[in-house]
Amino acid sequence: MKNDYLRIIWFKKASKYSDNASLINNTFDELVKSYTSHKRSYHDLSHVIDLLNLHEQEAFRINDEEVVFFSIWFHDSIYEPLKNDNESKSADWAIHFLQQINFPAGRIEKVKDYILATKTHESNGENDLNLFLDFDLSILGSDEMIYDVYARQIRQEYHFYPNFLYNRGRKKVLQELLAKDRIYITDDFFERIEAQARINMQRELDDL
Repeated sequence: MKNDYLRIIWFKKASKYSDNASLINNTFDELVKSYTSHKRSYHDLSHVIDLLNLHEQEAFRINDEEVVFFSIWFHDSIYEPLKNDNESKSADWAIHFLQQINFPAGRIEKVKDYILATKTHESNGENDLNLFLDFDLSILGSDEMIYDVYARQIRQEYHFYPNFLYNRGRKKVLQELLAKDRIYITDDFFERIEAQARINMQRELDDL
């Protein structure tokens, strides 16, 4: 997806609720600027596009596609590797924008909850949240070469840590994921890519 196409889709979704074209376009520009920051290697615009592609592919499973759409756009909108409040700040930005365009309050609350859920990837059992969280972790179940690129990109985002510190933290993340009964919540993602995700993560863990 190129930026012009992304803008068209973004504008189409947001303009259903507001005729403030300046606000809608400026927010899109701010989001793109944030996602294309030099500080990002993995949590960048390509990650958003990957999730938007899944959003299109899995549309027939989604109950409220606009909630998932805005959750995708805002979920990593604030990303500072040294901070632990990225999700809450990203949710705050989403809330502020969605209130400005008069998106329904109950659905704003869902977007907030979805974004905050990416901190732990624990679901409340809601169908759309299950899908959104599985979209977000889908990279783990990609083929070996793509996963290896992802692992290097994550390392680059934490380039300021020496290997011994980074490896310690990364091992903890991988071990916690591998200890879960299921990485993927939905049966479809579980059946398709759970096994590959575990192979990929165990291989990375063994190499650290």
